[in-house]
Amino acid sequence: MRIVAFMLVFIVLFAGISLAKGLEITKLDVHVDYDEAYAYKQQYKRDRDDSMFDIANNSVIKADVFPGSNITFTLKLENTFASGGDELRGTFTRITIEDIDDGSDLEDETNDFALDPGNSELIDMKFKIPVDADAGSYNVLIETEAEGDNNTVYFIATNLKLEIKKLAHDIRITKVELKPISVSCDRKAKISAEIMNLGTSLEEDVSLEFKSQNLGLNSFDKDITLLPSNKDEDLIPYKKTAAIDVPSFFEPGNYRIFVNLYWKNLILFDQKTIDLNVRECNPLPKPSTTQSNKTNNNSEVVIETPETNNEGNDPVVVSKETPFFEDPILVSLFFGGVVVAMLLLALIVIAVLKMFKKI
Repeated sequence: MRIVAFMLVFIVLFAGISLAKGLEITKLDVHVDYDEAYAYKQQYKRDRDDSMFDIANNSVIKADVFPGSNITFTLKLENTFASGGDELRGTFTRITIEDIDDGSDLEDETNDFALDPGNSELIDMKFKIPVDADAGSYNVLIETEAEGDNNTVYFIATNLKLEIKKLAHDIRITKVELKPISVSCDRKAKISAEIMNLGTSLEEDVSLEFKSQNLGLNSFDKDITLLPSNKDEDLIPYKKTAAIDVPSFFEPGNYRIFVNLYWKNLILFDQKTIDLNVRECNPLPKPSTTQSNKTNNNSEVVIETPETNNEGNDPVVVSKETPFFEDPILVSLFFGGVVVAMLLLALIVIAVLKMFKKI
């Protein structure tokens, strides 16, 4: 009984706050974007939205919303007081889509702002519906709060219904990753992708392709089987990885890679693109180094490595001058010359002595 009484008091207070004058939502627009899904772009030539419908509790959002869609709520908040009325401070809006993310909520909240009497503020709040969201109806709670003079609290709460639909055939590329996205001297990379079946039908003839004519990449997996999505089983993605080896003679630039998903191994159902950036290889010049090696007799042999000049021309070899008497070849030549000179001098002396004896 006490719980029932508490609930009645809460409802009365909640209704009084909700109906407070001064803060009003004067426009509510819901916009759904399908651009990220290739199949939806073909089926829905223009975005579907539901603009300026009546603001009332339990209104149904009349838009086609699928798993993976982007949904944007646009609200116009107004301070409806006349000049001289309350300035609304700390105004903010919170939107909650309940239980849509595997039993958890999606929630976002604006920053605080002020609203002068007679002024308005336009707010956009964007949500991405999880790809594994189950079909069904979800509650959307929009809460707006502000504070006026004398600590008066203004509060508005609106409940909406969001219907998530599923198509019979809905296969999707849910992830594409390129590592690294830029290469230079080491021109090796890897591309990976994940695909899922978000539809209600079993898909047995699915193909996934990595293709880039400029890079010479052509990897094709076919006859992939994807189980349908339902409330009883978790979505299991199919994963594919391919190596990319860019030849050294390829010019620097961006090389586009296509990730294609085919239904019945033939019909293009989804497509993603990603660019591999190839940069010029400019290794830094190695600095001059001096290596010291110890010999068995503890003497040190110094090896000088060639150094390059500032202009980047031919290497300049650094030489080391050796003292005369430390060079064994020069010492041998010197002493050999002395011996030869002494022999010549002896021969000359003998010849002169013989000439004097004849006289």
